[in-house]
Amino acid sequence: GMLVAGLSPSPWLAIAAFGFCGFGIANMVPIIFSAGGNQEGMSSGTGMSVVTTMGYSGILVAPSAIGFVAEHSSFGPIFVALSGLLVVVLLMAGLAHRAEFSPEPAPAE
Repeated sequence: GMLVAGLSPSPWLAIAAFGFCGFGIANMVPIIFSAGGNQEGMSSGTGMSVVTTMGYSGILVAPSAIGFVAEHSSFGPIFVALSGLLVVVLLMAGLAHRAEFSPEPAPAE
């Protein structure tokens, strides 16, 4: 979706591509938070704090970085580059740790 938006000659096609892209990207947030809480060697709270800090850092840095590059080129190359970063996320998805659930012990009678 992001690649189509970056290469789109039509604004309407770009809008549709962004909508399609949103369906996939929106699902990543809960998975990333879950993976952060399931990291080996750190508590769930610490893992969630790391993920949250990285997320807020991205919210602070990304708009200015995107604006800087767009001022010197256009938005097309930015969206193509962001689609490349999404491919990196896809390739690294296998590194996320799954939650390990153990059944709760039966209450003592």
